[in-house]
Amino acid sequence: MRALQLHHATSTSWRSVVDMMVSGSREVSSNDVVGANGELIEVVERGARAWTSGSATFDAQAHTMEICNAALGDASGWPVSDAAHETVANRCADIAFENGFIIERSTTNFSLYGHGEMYLKWGVSYQTACPGGLNLDWIFTTAERRRQQLATGAPHPLKQVRHLLEELMVLVSRVEDGAIYLVTSTGASHIQSMDTVYAIQSLLQQCGMKSDPIRLYAAQITLISEQARESSNINPLRADVTKLLAS
Repeated sequence: MRALQLHHATSTSWRSVVDMMVSGSREVSSNDVVGANGELIEVVERGARAWTSGSATFDAQAHTMEICNAALGDASGWPVSDAAHETVANRCADIAFENGFIIERSTTNFSLYGHGEMYLKWGVSYQTACPGGLNLDWIFTTAERRRQQLATGAPHPLKQVRHLLEELMVLVSRVEDGAIYLVTSTGASHIQSMDTVYAIQSLLQQCGMKSDPIRLYAAQITLISEQARESSNINPLRADVTKLLAS
């Protein structure tokens, strides 16, 4: 693994993209799918080759991502949200650090590139406007800075949030099936312990999650626990609990 290959998904729904990949309706896959709200879903595990660009050689050397758009159509410019950009930059930093390569976009070395650049620079894959409105230069600058932080032992923001998620998991595990959490200026409802209410609300806010009313069922409580243990597969800084838990 020595490169990062980025695509835009021409879709606003990460669920639709993942469903298309796992259904076998098309012979296409990627290591990750990034949602418009910053969700991160691992489809093909890290280190395994996905079939993303049509070039077996380049796909075998790269960690590939399909990134959902905030809007669709040529008139819109196929934009990608700030939340998705953040997720991509964090993921690129993690992958580069784990595999020991520097993230570059120079005249001699491109270890981070968009799909369309493959044909222009190396004559592989095919001509395409992909990755749409993705800001490759911003991702490169941000991801390489964060990779350097990891290399020097500086705390990574996601590691701090993962710790918060672990605390959240402990609190959520004590919730009764179907309990409703609602905090307002006048107090809370359907909660046995006010301390628990405020603790959960505080953790959600620190993780960048919305603290709107949330009804938690047993299956969802299990899902939060799994996400806390495998938090590299989501972006808790940008995650919306109500969307992540939606069935």
